[in-house]
Amino acid sequence: MGAAYQETIIHAKNKGEFFEAYGKYFKQECWEHGHSGYSGTFAEKPEVEIRPGTWDRYGAEEDAEEYNDKWGPAWAYNLGDGTYYVGGWCSS
Repeated sequence: MGAAYQETIIHAKNKGEFFEAYGKYFKQECWEHGHSGYSGTFAEKPEVEIRPGTWDRYGAEEDAEEYNDKWGPAWAYNLGDGTYYVGGWCSS
């Protein structure tokens, strides 16, 4: 089994709003890609973890591509100004 890297941007005023928005995004991914698993999309990532600190887009993308595990949660990075980069390897 392989993995595909996925990424998205979520805009939120605070962490609570971010988690709510990611939950909606996850449900949409499940609806679009099914619930059978191994879709290579965020439908395989029901959980998300916000990484500490404030990041730039390049650093966030590089960190997630290098270290995120396909079996773990998606990783979110606060880019500042209410913008979160979300990335992760999704089982396929």
